[in-house]
Amino acid sequence: MRGLRGLLLSGAALFAVSAVGLLFPGSIFSYPHSIPASEPMTVLYGFQGGWLYLAATLCLLCGCFLLALRVVAAASPRGAGVATGIAAALILLFVAIYPSSSQDLFHNIASARTLWLYGENPMVTPPAAHPDDPLAQQVRAWREESSFYGPLFYALSVLPSRLAGDDVLLNLLAFKVVHGLALLALAVLAGAAAELLAPGRRTQAIVMVGWNPLLLYESVANAHNDVLMLLAAVGGLLLAARGRELGGLLASALSAAVKYPSGALVPVVWIWSWKRGDGRKRFALGALAVGAAVLAAAALLLFVGQVEIGREAAIGRPPVRSAVALLDHAFKPLLGGDALSIARLVCWGAFLVVLVLSLRRLDGSPRSLFHASFWVMATITLLTVRQIYPSYLIWFVCLGAILVGTMAWEMSLLASISGLLSNVVFTDWSTWSAADDLLFMAVFVGMPAACVVGRRWLALPAGQRKSSAQETGAKANSGVP
Repeated sequence: MRGLRGLLLSGAALFAVSAVGLLFPGSIFSYPHSIPASEPMTVLYGFQGGWLYLAATLCLLCGCFLLALRVVAAASPRGAGVATGIAAALILLFVAIYPSSSQDLFHNIASARTLWLYGENPMVTPPAAHPDDPLAQQVRAWREESSFYGPLFYALSVLPSRLAGDDVLLNLLAFKVVHGLALLALAVLAGAAAELLAPGRRTQAIVMVGWNPLLLYESVANAHNDVLMLLAAVGGLLLAARGRELGGLLASALSAAVKYPSGALVPVVWIWSWKRGDGRKRFALGALAVGAAVLAAAALLLFVGQVEIGREAAIGRPPVRSAVALLDHAFKPLLGGDALSIARLVCWGAFLVVLVLSLRRLDGSPRSLFHASFWVMATITLLTVRQIYPSYLIWFVCLGAILVGTMAWEMSLLASISGLLSNVVFTDWSTWSAADDLLFMAVFVGMPAACVVGRRWLALPAGQRKSSAQETGAKANSGVP
């Protein structure tokens, strides 16, 4: 009962801080339109003392979240229902919060109309192609650029777009509700997966996802579609772990059809299923692989001109906010124009090493499946993208939430806090230099990484530290490849 009371109080605190700190200064009912600024929060918090107000809000949200994670371990089995109910209340609140750190939602709304209203492919047709459209007129960022998500995302976007019609506010609400429902479903699935791996961990996983201020802010308030990708991905992993491997592979493929990065999970699920399957199942997996390869080749030949992935134009300015960008910055004095290409080769090579090691560690157990999936998605996030936006952290945080008590869990927790707090420095990027970016990386990436490594290192007896440094991740519960 004591743990349940603490859960209720910490949930109420999260709700109150979100309402006062985020909803009060920035409600979509107060701003039922797009704000003409690359970072809308510069307008919402442009009042005297506004930036301090925002910083205090984000810090308090992190504190309440940490408190919730501390008390949730003592909650009774009934805590899962309470945690889910509070998650639903928080999600409803964040539906009403303006998308303050991104203009992507307005672009996605316009892209959905491009598909269903004009019958054109939004992957190659930008909002500017329809300048008289009332929703296209709301797009302030990348108006001349088409987006490059998976086709399934655009198909899913048609439903809220058609229901909302031409009204800007209704479109904002409809899209945010869809993303909110996805986050709630993801929290429930994460709880089910955590319970499968370690009975008694369900509530902790639900809180880690459904109460996570980073996920609430990025997935519901800003309505980034990463949550839709992870919903299908986690659903696929859970299906596979419960013995429905073919269903798991299909869900993983659907996840990649929402957003391409989760395609890295398909070989993980396939190899894991192969290792635990009998002759009949392996035959089915082989046939499925051949059929998928033929289908992919046909789609590539037919639609290659209709797909764009990762155009350089979408980067904006040259940032130093990822491993790729850091290496590019370091290599440029020596390699000049080839620096970025070499940096990408190095980082993709490192990712492939992690992928291979992760696949080799698969042993047919559900735990090995989730551990490998976490490390694959963590490395594809942290090593391969040109700029790590806070919403990208969702790619591995939701998987780490399932692995309660492991290094993956700790990494996900620190990434959640760091990603949320990084919004404090969102400003006019034209005023930033490479030195500012390097400082940003040191504070918001280097320090959290040092905390994880340092805690693990100091927790070991002195005699074991040397061997641990040589065999990182040998512990069974860490799952480090």
